[in-house]
Amino acid sequence: MNKYIRNKTPLPAAIFPLLLLFSSAGDASSLNLSYGQLAKHVSYQDQTLSMDPAGPGLALSLDLNEQFTVDFSYHEWEDDSDILNRSAVDAELQTWGTRISYYRDNWAFSLHYYDFEDDTFVASIANPDRRYRHDVTESSYFGGSVGYAWSSNRMFYSVSFGAQIGDWDNKVTQLQDRPPPAPAPRRGPPPPPTIETEATNGDSSSLGASVSLARYWPLTENTGVLVGSLFSWNHMLSGESSLVSRNGQANSPPSNGPGPQGNQNAAVSGFTGDIGSVSGGDSYGQLSLYASLNIIPSWSIDFDTGFYIGTDDSDQFWSVNVAYFF
Repeated sequence: MNKYIRNKTPLPAAIFPLLLLFSSAGDASSLNLSYGQLAKHVSYQDQTLSMDPAGPGLALSLDLNEQFTVDFSYHEWEDDSDILNRSAVDAELQTWGTRISYYRDNWAFSLHYYDFEDDTFVASIANPDRRYRHDVTESSYFGGSVGYAWSSNRMFYSVSFGAQIGDWDNKVTQLQDRPPPAPAPRRGPPPPPTIETEATNGDSSSLGASVSLARYWPLTENTGVLVGSLFSWNHMLSGESSLVSRNGQANSPPSNGPGPQGNQNAAVSGFTGDIGSVSGGDSYGQLSLYASLNIIPSWSIDFDTGFYIGTDDSDQFWSVNVAYFF
């Protein structure tokens, strides 16, 4: 499974049904401030560390007219930990995106684009200047969805279907000590560490579907509480990844003649990456529970928590959001 699938975050496509429930064009523009946490796994030297990056987010939703809305969002997460008290790990994630939606009766049609960056730094606690690994993945996604929402007796329902394409670039820089000569001919400073680099890129396409339901309890004429759940399922149709360069040398297809050049490159770098392709078979679900408290006119507080289904790790996530409507 490719790297852009392993580091899951709640994707924008997953929240479309919630937006269909809560608002439609012409209701109100809003400014949202949030704080949330997600899960991330870091593998290093046969060890796997589970991390919980957390951080703030900001979103702006503008009504262009009675039928169109446009949204902008930015969010960042970070965390630091260690692996067996030997390696320090720092993780920083950032995402920004935009979405435009068209509403007609009970239907909503949306297009979205967003960028995501995952920056992970692992260093030896004893020798941070001589042994570390820096892993940076940058990805971008474009997609669309269509949804339908309806209500009955203060119950709200929606279904949504979407598609998404994406591409990503990954670069790994690794610094490690050279083994000392044996036997050492003379005493002296240790040899300088070696620097290894590897760059890969890839693309993917996926389909998604979701259903949601919610119940609204009015408190006064202008205030109330909305509680609901959302279940979504994402299926990757295809994914390709390829090696771009290793140690500054561009990757080239193997020649027809004999030669161990490819194996030599792998032996020198010491990297083992997810190089290959995937066609179908990578699917996962997401179950979310949420509550929206509109207890003050023009203000609301939202709580959201959930976990993934069909993955090796049932990773959890949560967020708190304060919204001002104008």
